[in-house]
Amino acid sequence: MYRIQNKKKGITLIEVLHYIIFSGIIGITILTTFIAGLKAISKGQSYFGPKTDILIALERMERDLRNTFHWTGIDFIGSRNQ
Repeated sequence: MYRIQNKKKGITLIEVLHYIIFSGIIGITILTTFIAGLKAISKGQSYFGPKTDILIALERMERDLRNTFHWTGIDFIGSRNQ
């Protein structure tokens, strides 16, 4: 019996598109991480001494407050005058 071997060597257009999309996603991720690092470094270098400590504390408080959530079933007991 004779077998017809029709194996073409090379890559397809879909494989090229997958490579482009995958490398683009990785590139964008690396770029945004790098830019965020540069912003953090420049922000840290612009403040010195106690100003830096205050900024770090305020940023931590802001992050903590953003991560909290609102309880809707708990009522406040008391008045504003106390």
